[in-house]
Amino acid sequence: MIGAFRSPKSNRSDDLKLKLRKERANRSKEQSGPAVLWNQPEPVLKAFSIFMDLLQQSQRDYTLSTQRNEKREERRSKGSERRSEGSEEREVPRVWLGSGECQSGSGVSRPAVSGTRRFLESLQTPFNLCLSDDPGDPSLRQVVIDGSNVAMSHGLGRFFSCRGIALAVQHFWLRGHRRITVFVPQWRKKRDPWVKEQHFLTKLYNLGLLSFTPSRDLLGVRISSYDDRFMLQLAQKTDGVIVTNDNLRDLVTESEQWRNIIHKRLLQYTFVGDYFMLPEDPLGQNGPNLNDFLQT
Repeated sequence: MIGAFRSPKSNRSDDLKLKLRKERANRSKEQSGPAVLWNQPEPVLKAFSIFMDLLQQSQRDYTLSTQRNEKREERRSKGSERRSEGSEEREVPRVWLGSGECQSGSGVSRPAVSGTRRFLESLQTPFNLCLSDDPGDPSLRQVVIDGSNVAMSHGLGRFFSCRGIALAVQHFWLRGHRRITVFVPQWRKKRDPWVKEQHFLTKLYNLGLLSFTPSRDLLGVRISSYDDRFMLQLAQKTDGVIVTNDNLRDLVTESEQWRNIIHKRLLQYTFVGDYFMLPEDPLGQNGPNLNDFLQT
């Protein structure tokens, strides 16, 4: 009973504290929302304060961004009006090399330029492999063409373009070469969406200008012979030149003869669209010119 006794002075003090707490809660409610929020522990109040600051900053950033976009659109519309005054409206293309879409000068969205699209469009231009029936120049060297290297180069590294092989053969044929051999792995004969214009392989094979290197599938695993070895073997036997942009470094140490072929009888090339081009100085400025290089 003694512990339960409270003096009148103590009761008045408790009533006063309760009254002050209620007044503080009412003031907080009027200023910033529900009073229950301000009765939370200190970490909660601090987190809420940070959240409100971030929210206000986000609103300010959004407002500034909206204003900048409005000013940009206003300047763009004024520029369009000035360009159109006194002359016909002309579209100035603005090209972004990548995927998706890009915007032209008139603000119209158009598909972005891509190498794949340009290559496939170039195949719409017909090409007919036509080799004249004349003896050519018997003093010219045997030409051994790395078919895979040439086809992938013409296909921009994405497609195996058989047209590229045909263009290379036609180029050497027009120079007077009649001893031309292209090596291509046999599995390239299979239908494949990444192999374009396979009929050129068939035509060159029927003309005796293309040879397929051995390959087979065993339980879903492709087993292929190394076509670079075939090229070096033929170049060694015929004193020929090898047309490739591959350095064949992995075969340099195979034999002294192969080392000599790789150092002195590799002929590099380039494609500009459907133009097959050779350097006039295949071994550099101090080496022989192209005509002498191709002579026996």
